Amino acid sequence: MSEDAPAWLRRLPLEIVYAILRFAARDALSNRNIAWATTLPLVSRAVHTQLVPILYHTVVVAQNIDRYRSLMRSPASRTMLSHVQRLYIYRWLDDHDIKLFARALTGKKIQILHAPMALVARLSESNEFSATEIHIEFAPFDTITLLGTPALSRVTHLLAFWPDDPAMEETPRFELALSLPALTHLAIRFADFDQPQLPASFDFSAVASSLRSVLQHPSLLLLVLELAGAYAHSEQDFKAKLQELHDARVFLWVNDRVIPLSWHRFRETSETDALLGVSIWDRGYVVSPSTKSTESVSGAA
Repeated sequence: MSEDAPAWLRRLPLEIVYAILRFAARDALSNRNIAWATTLPLVSRAVHTQLVPILYHTVVVAQNIDRYRSLMRSPASRTMLSHVQRLYIYRWLDDHDIKLFARALTGKKIQILHAPMALVARLSESNEFSATEIHIEFAPFDTITLLGTPALSRVTHLLAFWPDDPAMEETPRFELALSLPALTHLAIRFADFDQPQLPASFDFSAVASSLRSVLQHPSLLLLVLELAGAYAHSEQDFKAKLQELHDARVFLWVNDRVIPLSWHRFRETSETDALLGVSIWDRGYVVSPSTKSTESVSGAA
């Protein structure tokens, strides 16, 4: 250990020093003090080895996208990205970015992948694709048909967005979830921050009907509906229709943390959840009791 270190620190066993640094790194990441956390590995080569797996376990790409563009181009990316277990991309990627990220990430053992569908589809073409949890951000549910065969056979957790146009004429084809043989957890986000409430024409019955087909999936354990923005004000309407399904696998979560109401704030809360490891599968309340037992249902991803 460096002679510049405090005397009390030099007297500690190296294992304890590493434990302190690992805790400091995790704490900094949970408080979104990422810039400071990334300076810790610079202490020494040994500390670098200890902390890089922690710093790159969960990667959230948002306003810091230029940093990750540089990393993807760097020769060091092979080592750094090999530690990524959870990848969340909250930025639109153009064709150049898709190629850059796909080239760097193909073959990496990512377990949770939240990204634009174009990138998810590109990565899923590889036989080395290992993600078991996929989040389809702001893309029609039908786009799951773009997933490669390895992905279709492995995915156990799927999060999708209800289209952000409440007046749409066509209900998403959620029955396509039946094409994912290993699926156990499905979450659907209903979010709209462009208007104060849903139009009177919104068809709650169509939503319930579409979900009824999903519940026929033989392996499905949990179906979570998240309501945010204008949808959050219609909790009772959703609840009434979902109760008609008489299925205890259906959970409803009213996301009322988005204050002020805006897409920007919604993204911020989502990014914080990602960094903290908070899962949508642990949210909400059961809508109605059922004879179908769900006592053993776990939301662990």
